[in-house]
Amino acid sequence: MRAVLLVAVCSALVLPRPPIRPRSLRVATVSVERSADRVAVEARDRDGDGAAAGVDHGADAGVVRFEDGGASDGGGAAAGVDGGSAEAREAVVMDLMKARPDLSAGVSGAIGSGIALAFGEKARRKLWTRADWMHAHAVSGAYFLVGGFAWLAVSGALAAGDPASVARWRFDGPLETSILVGGAVNAVSAIPMAKFTSNKLLDIADYKSNGFTFGGAGLTLMSCWIAWWFSGSYPEFLAPFGPAFFALWSGVCVGTTVNWELMLRSRKAFEGSGEPRARDFKKFRASDAGAVDEVALLYRLASWPNLTQLLFLWSLCQPDALAWWADVQAEYPLQGALLYHYGFASALGYALSMFSETLRDRKLIGLRADLLVLLFGVFLPMVCVAFDAAVLRDAVTIFPPDYWRQFQGW
Repeated sequence: MRAVLLVAVCSALVLPRPPIRPRSLRVATVSVERSADRVAVEARDRDGDGAAAGVDHGADAGVVRFEDGGASDGGGAAAGVDGGSAEAREAVVMDLMKARPDLSAGVSGAIGSGIALAFGEKARRKLWTRADWMHAHAVSGAYFLVGGFAWLAVSGALAAGDPASVARWRFDGPLETSILVGGAVNAVSAIPMAKFTSNKLLDIADYKSNGFTFGGAGLTLMSCWIAWWFSGSYPEFLAPFGPAFFALWSGVCVGTTVNWELMLRSRKAFEGSGEPRARDFKKFRASDAGAVDEVALLYRLASWPNLTQLLFLWSLCQPDALAWWADVQAEYPLQGALLYHYGFASALGYALSMFSETLRDRKLIGLRADLLVLLFGVFLPMVCVAFDAAVLRDAVTIFPPDYWRQFQGW
């Protein structure tokens, strides 16, 4: 008996064992086999640090979940599949990329280290990621918000100190143009990252993605276009295309409002439904009715006021809008400065609001902070217009019947 045991022990020590696969895999493939259905979910992460897969085999159903393997606080990507429905939920590539912080060397690494030093390692992991191609969105957003608010503050101070000097200002200089271009780049570069439930460029059923696309990128671009229109460098050859621009911006404003209303009216956004689409609204669930009301207020403040922009845009989008504008300037010579500030401040407000929404989505701020930032963004253009009216006095007007095209009787 002892000889048999000795032989067994020696065999276990001598015979080769199968190699142990590393925990971090370059390609993770999970399949769940059932009697009539086969559910397969495949996620590819080139660096192997974005996702880990786990399978829960139950008596009646198999569940496949992808969870963030790099973030300990659960702020990374997640994709789930209900095996009982024989449908595989697509692994969103952008979610996997957002879970991968950029830890490379060189200039990118130096900037990332600066973010970690200033705001903490968590902020670096959440904001300085592989999802942002060449970090175009982060860099352009920082330039637009920091440079834009600085320019707006200095502009207001100079106007208050010497109102007469405003008549000599130009709004198409290199600094003003670069800031507006930065805002436009920031808006456009956000669109590829606005994917939360699928890899489609535009998924009508993904309300959150549409909110970032219409409410973030679309409205910021619209406001940059308004500022460009009043900068003094808007090309005359674009004037005949005014109706096309009006149709475009109408789609953006109406689309934003409709999108948020559809999301808020969907009971699955606030209920623990087991349907796959209900998990897309997990960030909007609330533990009490008061929090639900705050979420509803948050998104309605970000959508319904935008419809009033169309009344103002009507004047700018007529084929003969330049002739209308010449008449307005003849009566109110500094009206261009007021309206340029309005468009500029609106773009800053929209960009800041969506940056705040991004911070909340990455779990860096809470709902209340997001609501306060949104309120600031909503009222910023109004405050700028009121300030210019108080400083520039009779050289401007804020009363729509005085200058809006629909009240001029043309």
